[in-house]
Amino acid sequence: MMQSADKKLWRPMWIPDEQEDKCLNCSSQFNTLLRRHHCRQCGNIFCNNCSSKRQSLPQLHYDRPVRICNRCSDLAHYSKLALSDDVMQRIESSKGFCNMSLDALGRKMIITNFLEVMLTLLSRFETSVYRHTTRAIANLAENEINRVDIIESSIFGAFVDYMLNPHDDDHQIILNIYITGRPVYARADRAGAFLQQPTETLGIDHPTQSYKEHTHQRSGDTRWHHTTKNQRKIVEGGSLPPLILMINSPVEKVILYSVASLASLSENSDNQISIGQVGGVRPMINLLHYSNQDKIPLYAATTLYYLSLCQTNFTLLLQQELFDTLSKIIIVNYTNTSHELLLLALKILGNLSSESSTDEHFKNNGTLYKQTAVILFGHF
Repeated sequence: MMQSADKKLWRPMWIPDEQEDKCLNCSSQFNTLLRRHHCRQCGNIFCNNCSSKRQSLPQLHYDRPVRICNRCSDLAHYSKLALSDDVMQRIESSKGFCNMSLDALGRKMIITNFLEVMLTLLSRFETSVYRHTTRAIANLAENEINRVDIIESSIFGAFVDYMLNPHDDDHQIILNIYITGRPVYARADRAGAFLQQPTETLGIDHPTQSYKEHTHQRSGDTRWHHTTKNQRKIVEGGSLPPLILMINSPVEKVILYSVASLASLSENSDNQISIGQVGGVRPMINLLHYSNQDKIPLYAATTLYYLSLCQTNFTLLLQQELFDTLSKIIIVNYTNTSHELLLLALKILGNLSSESSTDEHFKNNGTLYKQTAVILFGHF
């Protein structure tokens, strides 16, 4: 954020001289002739060529011009452009932040001081500005620590405003938004690999495990508590309606990121109720039939599994189509007992069958489920 001169801040800690033997910007080796210099704005070490600018920093108690690095000078320039009424200057600002977010040092500097400026660029639904700004934020979100700052800022609220208001149909912007919000809050990496260990993550060994039992087993994991807190913040920020909306996107990657995000968000018990309330059950059932991308039905089944841990959702889940689809998944995949979609289908049926209100449904459809059981237990 571009700080007001009236707001006094602590000066940044300077990196010790002995910690860096190269300029953090150009990587030139320091020696007797090429000396180290500290930027008064960020505290990092640079050579003279990369820290030749001078600027007063009254918010840091520097009333006279002091040495700052070229990056801090550029970021200050982009911040001023972001406040301009000239759309071309705002586009230049968004491009500058996007370029600065391409390396680790630039991301660190943006996340420390300039998130509010990024939010300013998101305040107007200008396609070119939005495209570069959301790309920069997606780059920032690759770092786990940065994600916490993004979640605690108002950026997700700005994304929701964009999704719920008329705007140009720019697929790159949508992708950037969902790259930022995809399920990276547990163990996911850029490829969305949080389902690579389904037994540990989803409790496959306990197909009828209640949510209370499920959470009790993980209650000692402080990382999980932090994860669920972040997941709830995202939903409270209003992310569910646009996520559900984007499941109907013609772009497969948008569908993938959307349903993957829902799968992660559904781990939180309060979110399970919210997803059901905003109409998330029917789209998940429909995605179980998705055939072009294997991970999409897997994420949909994961979401339905978590929803089936919450008894509030039972009336929404007790649909003939869901039972039929799960049974077909089991029949088709019965020869592969390690198939993740098969295991999730079994878990969902197990959770739902443990509730007395489902007894009548199973009685009315007993033939189909008996056939399924015969096939399963005849080949497992």
